[in-house]
Amino acid sequence: MARATKTPATWDSIFFSTPEQKVLRYLLSSRDTTYTLRVLVSKLKGVRGLGGIQGLEKILTDLEEAGLVHFIDNRRAVRVSDEHAGNQVFRKLWGLCELESLYAQLQSVSTKGVLLSTAPGEINLYVVTDQPDEVRKLTEQHPMGKLAVLVLNSREQFDSAAKKDPKLWTALNQGVRIWGSSW
Repeated sequence: MARATKTPATWDSIFFSTPEQKVLRYLLSSRDTTYTLRVLVSKLKGVRGLGGIQGLEKILTDLEEAGLVHFIDNRRAVRVSDEHAGNQVFRKLWGLCELESLYAQLQSVSTKGVLLSTAPGEINLYVVTDQPDEVRKLTEQHPMGKLAVLVLNSREQFDSAAKKDPKLWTALNQGVRIWGSSW
């Protein structure tokens, strides 16, 4: 009898498992701000439980009731409500999911990684390393490398950031530490 192998759980499979979450994940991660329903349903082919354009409309209506998206152009297109607190949290979760496999590679050449912020199609990552060229190379070779905006500092620069760059220090304290020791 053949043994079935179980796919290991990823952050993405945990945080974005339902069709509603997958639709919202796509909308939050895309650089485009507005989508027609036809374009959106074609981009989301293969999402289990979507149910075609009618299912997508129902999902988007539910998301609209929650205030996460709003329809425009007589309900022919949809736009994400960027100012909604739930979307801001989901966007950080999207950034963490995108960085999951990259951080496994960067841990060996760095001592700390902090997710500073996320924007549509962009992830700002702060890395403490003594090998900045290696971190850049690994990031550029990674599938999500085109989304990453890196801020690379040595341990000495990190230690003096509170005095020399208070704005960066504030961003670091408000960011999400992905790996490395706490402050």
